[in-house]
Amino acid sequence: MNLPLPITLRTRLSQALLEPHASIQDEEDYRRARFLAQILIVAIPLLSIPALAQAARTPHVLTFFGPAIILLCIAYALSRTRFFRLGIITTLLALTLLPIASILMHPDPDPEHALEALIWMLPGLVLSSLLLSPGGLVALFLAATGAMLALPLLKPVYSLSHITEPLGLNLATTILLFAVTVIRHRDLQKLKTRTQQADELNTFLHTVIDSLSDPLYIINVDDYSIQLANTAASEYGITPNLTCYALTHNRETPCEGLEHPCPLTRVKESKEAFVVEHTHYRPDGTPYYAEVRGFPILDENGEVVQMIEYSIDITHRKLADENIRKLSRGVEQSANAIIITDADGTIEYVNPAFTRITGYTVEEAIGQNPRMLKSGKMPAETYQALWATLLRGEVWQGEMINRKKNGELYWEWATISPVKDDQGRVTHYVAVKENITERKKMEAELIQARDQALAANRIKSQILANVSHDMRTPLGAIIGYADMLRQNIYGPVTEAQQEKLNAILQSSNQLMDFIRNLLGQAELAAGEVEIKQQHIAPQQLLDEVNAIAQVHAENKGLALNSEVDPRVPDYVISDSYWLQRILTNLVSNAIKFTSQGEVNIRIALTDDEQYWTLQVADTGPGIPEELHATIFEPFQKGDNTRSGAGLGLAIVHEVIEKMHGRIELESAPGQGSTFTVYLPLQPIEVTS
Repeated sequence: MNLPLPITLRTRLSQALLEPHASIQDEEDYRRARFLAQILIVAIPLLSIPALAQAARTPHVLTFFGPAIILLCIAYALSRTRFFRLGIITTLLALTLLPIASILMHPDPDPEHALEALIWMLPGLVLSSLLLSPGGLVALFLAATGAMLALPLLKPVYSLSHITEPLGLNLATTILLFAVTVIRHRDLQKLKTRTQQADELNTFLHTVIDSLSDPLYIINVDDYSIQLANTAASEYGITPNLTCYALTHNRETPCEGLEHPCPLTRVKESKEAFVVEHTHYRPDGTPYYAEVRGFPILDENGEVVQMIEYSIDITHRKLADENIRKLSRGVEQSANAIIITDADGTIEYVNPAFTRITGYTVEEAIGQNPRMLKSGKMPAETYQALWATLLRGEVWQGEMINRKKNGELYWEWATISPVKDDQGRVTHYVAVKENITERKKMEAELIQARDQALAANRIKSQILANVSHDMRTPLGAIIGYADMLRQNIYGPVTEAQQEKLNAILQSSNQLMDFIRNLLGQAELAAGEVEIKQQHIAPQQLLDEVNAIAQVHAENKGLALNSEVDPRVPDYVISDSYWLQRILTNLVSNAIKFTSQGEVNIRIALTDDEQYWTLQVADTGPGIPEELHATIFEPFQKGDNTRSGAGLGLAIVHEVIEKMHGRIELESAPGQGSTFTVYLPLQPIEVTS
């Protein structure tokens, strides 16, 4: 790291005594003002000390040196201001014209004194050659020569012979200085031109460098410090005087190893450009990928002294490359065949799955048209629709029968997508094809199995209907004759015979319920149950069920209670047949499985009056909670001790769902059971 030099006393004195005014920006003016101050700060003491010493012996010397020193002090003061040009004029006039003025002012002219005084015009001419242009030098010489020629006229004691020698010396000196001044002025102009060109080139280069969107900086070979950095580099925290590895890598030592080889080391060794990818870090510590390009800067001996490092923010490219690699691996490893064609349909790429499915190698497929797979089994309309969709720039999807290389047919599900450029023109097509041959076989088998199942179900339903019809007729006769025998229609029966008849009737009724439920289940399975929309009086429904169930309840010694919530409308819309079957089934089950206590029937409204409910509660043994989830399934019972086939509640559940309602169970062992049916309320306004 380069540290600034300390400010010494010499530096402070130089700035205090010689530094031109801050308003002077032109380089030539700055040089002349500083040079004038340097000359005067040396000349004033050199003139003052000898003059004062000589004045003690020859007082008349002060007639020249006194005013000269005063004018030179004034000129020095002017050299430190923006009026430095006036200081130049004052200095030159003091050195060229004051000698003549001192001669004119001397009371006792001495020719030797005139020669001595006029010799002091030479420093003025020499100094003018350094401070003035060639024209200014000639003008000053002419002014000095005119003043010298006027001396004999102003002081008759002096003749032309007294000034001939100094005049010739001045002329010779001026000629020599003029030539030197012309050469110097020309060289200065060339230097100024070259300096201006160099400044313009430097400005241009800095502008170009700063206009780069990527960081560019110059690194010193000896200590890895950054000499110069453009604006883009500064935005990444790369600034001069710090080391490159500290700024871009957060390291305390230079980069090394295969992962991060140091470009500066490689460039120094090979003296050639070097390119490498690095991971750099922003000032906030976040990483980014960079492509680092190093270019050597050689000295006159051909040794690398600096390196230009140009760092490009390739993070997006790296991420894009990674995505491309992922996509490429995904395409290569895909189980589906992938085909890419140009806009004319010529195959440019196929993945390995294409070869596995079709049998064609990559070499056999490239350059061909996908029609090589046509089986001839697809209608022409399919291909017409396919191309019509693609030419509209849309994605086509559909099933096809294609032919493998060995002639075997196979089914595929194809998705073909057009690929467009920035102008919206289609440049390629991508087809993703899934082999669905096995799926098609399974679908065909499922369809066949479904058809067979439907046929079997129809046969089953027909058999059940026939069996039900053929069984109900004789069973009805058995129930009828047994009931008449029990009522002594054919003569008195004994008590033992009465018990046997009751057993026959009970078993026959159970069998009749089973046949009725079996037939209902068959109708539901066949989809033959139709829910009618009828006007129903809830109170009448309850009375009809009560009339049927009352005898059974009394025979078991059970109390049968019923009520209708006053808020229930007089009429609702539903199916009277199925409602009666639902309620009869629930009440019959409650009486059947309750040995003592009561059965309560209630028709009510929900609190939000969106549903009306049919509720049957008993004081029976209850149903275990683990059976609640299955009790509404066919052939399931509340427990293994219960009689019946287990079809009644399944039929109730399915019919209620067809009515867009639901049924709920609340029960626990020893606490009875409550079944609640919820049905959408559709009241009817009855007007007299």
